[in-house]
Amino acid sequence: MDEIDRGRVIPFPMARARRPAVEAAGQERLAAALASLEAALAVQRAAMAGFRDSLGALSAAVGALESGVVGYADRLATLKREVDGVNGTARALEAWADGVLAGAR
Repeated sequence: MDEIDRGRVIPFPMARARRPAVEAAGQERLAAALASLEAALAVQRAAMAGFRDSLGALSAAVGALESGVVGYADRLATLKREVDGVNGTARALEAWADGVLAGAR
């Protein structure tokens, strides 16, 4: 009888025990990555502190600008009242002059 080749069983490789040197290298890489992350966080904290300072300065500048604009608006309102008063006086004078001229004809 002919023998049929049913294949061959290949054993699954067993996990090798890690060598201490490989683990140490991994720990060193992890420590270096952690140190790099800490440095980046320190830079970010400094940047955020600078950003907060800038926001404070911007807030103060906007407050000063607001005060200036409010003062300018108040002065413009006063000027408008004065111009309206002068305009009323000018119209009254014009009406009086028209009446005088009409009576002189």
